[in-house]
Amino acid sequence: MNPCIQCGMCSGSCPYGESLDFTPRMLVLMSNFGEVRFTDTIWLCSSCYLCTFRCPSRIKITDEVLPKIREIALEREVPEELSRTLMNIMRYGNPFGLPQRERVGWVKELEFEVPFLEDVKRTDVLFIPGCYGSYHSRCREVTKTIARLFRMMDLDFAVLKGERCIGDHCRLLGEFGLFEELAAKNVKLLNRYEFNKIVTPDAHAFNSLKNEYPKFGLSANVLHHSQFFAENIENFEFDKLDYKVTYHDPCFIGRWNGDFQSSRIILERIGVELVEMKRNRENALCCGGGGGGIWLDSLVRSKVKERLSERRVREAYELGVDVIVTSCILDIPMFEDAIKVLNLDVRVMDISEIMMEALR
Repeated sequence: MNPCIQCGMCSGSCPYGESLDFTPRMLVLMSNFGEVRFTDTIWLCSSCYLCTFRCPSRIKITDEVLPKIREIALEREVPEELSRTLMNIMRYGNPFGLPQRERVGWVKELEFEVPFLEDVKRTDVLFIPGCYGSYHSRCREVTKTIARLFRMMDLDFAVLKGERCIGDHCRLLGEFGLFEELAAKNVKLLNRYEFNKIVTPDAHAFNSLKNEYPKFGLSANVLHHSQFFAENIENFEFDKLDYKVTYHDPCFIGRWNGDFQSSRIILERIGVELVEMKRNRENALCCGGGGGGIWLDSLVRSKVKERLSERRVREAYELGVDVIVTSCILDIPMFEDAIKVLNLDVRVMDISEIMMEALR
């Protein structure tokens, strides 16, 4: 029994609250009485964590209540685009349904060699790009930028040929069996080799590797790439960029894991003009891609007047900035698509990309 006081803070905080058939408060109430009602709007939740973060009773709505309801819903009618994606992960180890050998294809696009941990057996930093950083064409550019920054640092790093989907979206969608299978296989692979830390640009992978994978036997120092570069900022000498930028706080770095400063430390060091959006840090608006949202665009478009990604880039654009900087690799395709839809003139850059630009 959840200690819900029915204050409605969760429902008032939900960015898609007006489009839901059952608000977060109603879902908590129904779960307390063992009642489950089905509606396709349960798939709108992007796991932004605002409801959980603001709940005075500390009820884990995002990562416990809703996923359990979704688990039951998965046994019934599932949106076709979600079903296809989950099947791809099950069969191919990635949401795109692409061959495993293509996961490390980005390595061949670099002007230097990147070692595979399966070959060298030990390394200082294990770099895990995640599915989007490995397969998505735009996100691969971020992956290659991070590898080049590692190279500039003369860092001992390696990647895994056998990496599979980390599975954080699967867990939050209620596909617990698939998540557990992915986690067990990945941990088994990771525990074969020696490394001092894991670094990933995928905020969702970071969250699971840091907070969920220890339950499956992983004992590792896990860092998001923004944290790693902030800790090692003294290794870089930047030229000041004459940019006016705003920073988007990714949900899975900020609200989920409490880090609102790493990317701001880097931006301050670069010397850009940073203008904060009205909704920033713990109150930041979600990009809409979490909790499987990045795979459910057709459903989202049919249910809401404006996607969260469109709201967010509009909020940034109205500040008159040149660049929207983020540090979650999934934000980039979400925001760039929204910018095209709205026909706005503003760039989206990962924190590593603006670092690289300041080094040229």
